[in-house]
Amino acid sequence: MKSFRIPFCRVVMALAVWVGLIAILGIVPGRLVAADTSSSAVSQTSASSAAIRSVTIFPIVINSGGPMPDVSADMSKNMAELVGLFLERGGMKDIEIADAKFAPPEKAELAKTAEAFAQFVKPQKLKTEYAIFVQFFGKPGTGAVEIRLAVVDRQGKIVLTDRLDQQQLLAHGAKKVDPMLACYYTFQELRAFWGLADSERKDAPEGKMAKLWAEKAARPPKKELDAMPPRLKTLQRTIQSNTVAVFVQVSGKSDPKAAEELASMLTHDGLGQAKPGEGDVRLRIQPSTNQTRILWDMARGFREFLRKNPPSADYALLANYGIGRSPEGKPIVGGVELILCDRAGDWVWLGLKNDDHPDFQRIDPHSAKDCNRLAVEVLQQNLNPQ
Repeated sequence: MKSFRIPFCRVVMALAVWVGLIAILGIVPGRLVAADTSSSAVSQTSASSAAIRSVTIFPIVINSGGPMPDVSADMSKNMAELVGLFLERGGMKDIEIADAKFAPPEKAELAKTAEAFAQFVKPQKLKTEYAIFVQFFGKPGTGAVEIRLAVVDRQGKIVLTDRLDQQQLLAHGAKKVDPMLACYYTFQELRAFWGLADSERKDAPEGKMAKLWAEKAARPPKKELDAMPPRLKTLQRTIQSNTVAVFVQVSGKSDPKAAEELASMLTHDGLGQAKPGEGDVRLRIQPSTNQTRILWDMARGFREFLRKNPPSADYALLANYGIGRSPEGKPIVGGVELILCDRAGDWVWLGLKNDDHPDFQRIDPHSAKDCNRLAVEVLQQNLNPQ
């Protein structure tokens, strides 16, 4: 199968960054690269996309399927929903996500696992034509090293078994296969089997799975999103003369020293007349495995803070740096969120960076000072006149 990379930003920004899996598989969201589907699939019954209209995806099994420390209980279902989103964009008409979890036999080969899954499906009384089982294997520091896949019909007849090993997973340049990439590889196998369309095409359908992910990401209404680009263009025209109040949070707490440094760097680089903002921004953000949801929740909280505490500056910037510690005690930056508002608290621009992004990888931040460097670079790219 030919190899290609896809510009998947439009979909990815609505998806989760699954923090829990980082601890177990040592993985982070990566760039999406097509998997080699030419050699691994073993199908007993072929089917065309015209005939296939409905599938039920069972929660994806991670390793043996047992509970794992620091992994959210809904992780497996989240990943099944992501596979469902890809399938929907590929043209699958009806997609269900099962609540029931299938526990594969321990240390069983794929054939026996598929047989056990078929027996598991029989009494489930599926409303869809087919059921999908997926299993990801991985270990700390390596990402996913194997994907197993089985498809059975509602009567329990096996129609597809499939396996991708580590060599196949890494064949197209990905250093680690993160959950998002593993889900995409799974879709590519199913796409090849059922003859589905490209999930990234411009006219890809958006149904209940797209709606589900939009809700998970807590995206604001379209009207609010549409109002942001004109505000950004206005700022780009006047950036050098505008004043900017700068707020920095490190690990959820205000960091005046980092804010002063960032303000100085912005002013030096011609990104407004920046000074540290006044007041302590305290955001009450509900824990979530969805980093995009966290970004929008932070944006809402910062907007409310500014409306209650209007700055004297023309604009206000919140830079949030998620800095934690590795098991060895070394600092780890999980992400950098940037939220820019006007004086009234209305959103102008939002940015999110993690080690999925080349600039993050290049700077490789381990401190607030490093994060400030990344923030300035990102703001230069987005705030300077285009």
